[in-house]
Amino acid sequence: MIPDRRRGSIVSTASVSSVVGGMGPHAYTSSKHGLVGLTRNAAVELGRHGIRVNCVSPYAVPTPMARKYLELDDDGGDEYFRRVLRFALWVFHFC
Repeated sequence: MIPDRRRGSIVSTASVSSVVGGMGPHAYTSSKHGLVGLTRNAAVELGRHGIRVNCVSPYAVPTPMARKYLELDDDGGDEYFRRVLRFALWVFHFC
């Protein structure tokens, strides 16, 4: 993008684990935290060239991997995720 002087966007996906401790295993948390740092640095470096760099950090998403990690069946997890999300919104309200 830079040599052609074209504007653009780079979007990466991290996790709420990158900013809230105790949300996941150490390896997962450190990799997501590293991605947030890389995104911030790239945003500063590439912003002057018209390239936007953003990172999305979702919270509770009932993916197959999350359901397996939390040992939830396909039918019982939705209410759990709703409760977790309500709690997270309450916590982030005070941050």
